[in-house]
Amino acid sequence: MSGPSSVYVTLSGLPLLIEFKWPFHSSTAGADFWVLHADVKLGNSEGLHAPVAVNLSATVREVLPSMQSKDVEGPVVNALRKEVDRRQLEFVKKLSTHGRGALEGYGEQHKLIGSRLGLTRPARVFCVLST
Repeated sequence: MSGPSSVYVTLSGLPLLIEFKWPFHSSTAGADFWVLHADVKLGNSEGLHAPVAVNLSATVREVLPSMQSKDVEGPVVNALRKEVDRRQLEFVKKLSTHGRGALEGYGEQHKLIGSRLGLTRPARVFCVLST
Protein backbone atom coordinates (compact mmCIF):
# COMPACT_ATOMS: atom_id res chain seq x y z
CA MET A 1 0.00 0.00 0.00
CA SER A 2 1.38 3.41 -0.88
CA GLY A 3 0.35 6.57 0.89
CA PRO A 4 -0.77 9.72 -0.87
CA SER A 5 2.66 11.29 -1.50
CA SER A 6 1.78 13.39 -4.54
CA VAL A 7 -0.98 15.81 -5.34
CA TYR A 8 -2.54 15.23 -8.75
CA VAL A 9 -4.58 17.99 -10.37
CA THR A 10 -7.51 17.37 -12.71
CA LEU A 11 -8.09 19.43 -15.85
CA SER A 12 -10.80 21.31 -13.97
CA GLY A 13 -8.25 22.22 -11.26
CA LEU A 14 -9.27 19.87 -8.43
CA PRO A 15 -6.35 18.62 -6.30
CA LEU A 16 -6.45 14.88 -5.62
CA LEU A 17 -4.52 12.71 -3.18
CA ILE A 18 -4.72 9.05 -4.17
CA GLU A 19 -3.91 6.18 -1.84
CA PHE A 20 -3.44 2.93 -3.78
CA LYS A 21 -3.75 -0.52 -2.27
CA TRP A 22 -1.18 -2.28 -4.43
CA PRO A 23 -0.93 -4.73 -6.11
CA PHE A 24 -3.54 -5.45 -8.76
CA HIS A 25 -5.29 -8.72 -8.00
CA SER A 26 -7.33 -10.96 -10.27
CA SER A 27 -11.09 -10.57 -10.27
CA THR A 28 -13.04 -12.82 -7.96
CA ALA A 29 -16.05 -12.59 -10.30
CA GLY A 30 -14.52 -15.07 -12.75
CA ALA A 31 -13.87 -12.51 -15.48
CA ASP A 32 -10.47 -11.97 -17.08
CA PHE A 33 -9.58 -8.63 -15.52
CA TRP A 34 -7.52 -7.37 -12.60
CA VAL A 35 -8.60 -4.96 -9.87
CA LEU A 36 -6.75 -2.25 -7.95
CA HIS A 37 -8.46 -0.58 -5.00
CA ALA A 38 -7.73 3.02 -4.09
CA ASP A 39 -9.07 5.89 -2.05
CA VAL A 40 -9.25 9.24 -3.86
CA LYS A 41 -9.21 12.20 -1.48
CA LEU A 42 -10.21 15.71 -2.52
CA GLY A 43 -7.23 17.84 -1.53
CA ASN A 44 -9.02 21.11 -0.78
CA SER A 45 -11.74 19.65 1.43
CA GLU A 46 -12.21 18.41 4.96
CA GLY A 47 -12.06 14.66 4.54
CA LEU A 48 -14.03 14.18 1.30
CA HIS A 49 -12.99 10.94 -0.38
CA ALA A 50 -14.20 8.32 -2.86
CA PRO A 51 -13.35 4.62 -2.56
CA VAL A 52 -12.72 3.22 -6.05
CA ALA A 53 -11.81 0.01 -7.82
CA VAL A 54 -9.87 0.29 -11.07
CA ASN A 55 -10.43 -2.54 -13.55
CA LEU A 56 -7.64 -3.57 -15.89
CA SER A 57 -8.79 -5.73 -18.80
CA ALA A 58 -6.77 -8.63 -20.19
CA THR A 59 -6.41 -6.74 -23.50
CA VAL A 60 -4.81 -3.74 -21.82
CA ARG A 61 -2.72 -6.01 -19.60
CA GLU A 62 -1.08 -7.45 -22.72
CA VAL A 63 0.34 -4.08 -23.83
CA LEU A 64 1.72 -3.09 -20.42
CA PRO A 65 5.34 -3.93 -19.58
CA SER A 66 4.23 -5.17 -16.13
CA MET A 67 1.54 -4.66 -13.50
CA GLN A 68 3.98 -3.10 -11.05
CA SER A 69 3.21 0.37 -9.77
CA LYS A 70 6.08 1.98 -11.69
CA ASP A 71 4.51 0.85 -14.99
CA VAL A 72 0.80 1.39 -14.35
CA GLU A 73 0.50 4.18 -11.80
CA GLY A 74 0.54 6.94 -14.46
CA PRO A 75 -2.30 5.51 -16.59
CA VAL A 76 -4.32 4.68 -13.45
CA VAL A 77 -3.94 8.22 -12.08
CA ASN A 78 -4.97 9.69 -15.44
CA ALA A 79 -8.03 7.43 -15.60
CA LEU A 80 -9.07 8.53 -12.10
CA ARG A 81 -8.50 12.22 -12.90
CA LYS A 82 -10.64 11.83 -16.01
CA GLU A 83 -13.45 10.19 -14.03
CA VAL A 84 -13.38 13.02 -11.48
CA ASP A 85 -13.61 15.61 -14.28
CA ARG A 86 -16.51 13.68 -15.82
CA ARG A 87 -18.21 13.76 -12.37
CA GLN A 88 -18.32 9.98 -12.19
CA LEU A 89 -17.03 9.82 -8.60
CA GLU A 90 -19.06 10.90 -5.61
CA PHE A 91 -16.99 12.19 -2.73
CA VAL A 92 -18.37 11.48 0.72
CA LYS A 93 -17.32 13.04 4.01
CA LYS A 94 -17.35 10.00 6.24
CA LEU A 95 -19.11 6.71 6.42
CA SER A 96 -20.95 5.53 9.45
CA THR A 97 -24.13 3.64 10.05
CA HIS A 98 -27.02 5.22 11.88
CA GLY A 99 -29.86 2.80 12.22
CA ARG A 100 -30.61 0.87 9.05
CA GLY A 101 -27.78 1.49 6.59
CA ALA A 102 -27.91 5.29 6.38
CA LEU A 103 -24.84 6.77 4.75
CA GLU A 104 -23.53 10.00 6.21
CA GLY A 105 -22.30 12.36 3.50
CA TYR A 106 -24.71 11.01 0.89
CA GLY A 107 -27.73 12.82 -0.48
CA GLU A 108 -31.23 11.66 0.45
CA GLN A 109 -31.61 9.69 -2.79
CA HIS A 110 -28.45 7.69 -2.07
CA LYS A 111 -29.50 7.10 1.55
CA LEU A 112 -32.80 5.71 0.33
CA ILE A 113 -31.11 3.43 -2.20
CA GLY A 114 -28.53 2.35 0.42
CA SER A 115 -31.27 1.51 2.90
CA ARG A 116 -33.18 -0.56 0.33
CA LEU A 117 -30.09 -2.53 -0.60
CA GLY A 118 -28.88 -2.88 2.97
CA LEU A 119 -25.62 -1.07 2.20
CA THR A 120 -23.55 0.36 5.00
CA ARG A 121 -20.95 1.89 2.68
CA PRO A 122 -21.07 3.25 -0.86
CA ALA A 123 -20.95 0.90 -3.78
CA ARG A 124 -17.56 0.87 -5.46
CA VAL A 125 -17.03 3.16 -8.40
CA PHE A 126 -15.37 1.35 -11.26
CA CYS A 127 -12.90 3.10 -13.54
CA VAL A 128 -11.93 1.06 -16.55
CA LEU A 129 -8.34 1.46 -17.68
CA SER A 130 -8.29 1.21 -21.47
CA THR A 131 -5.97 1.97 -24.36
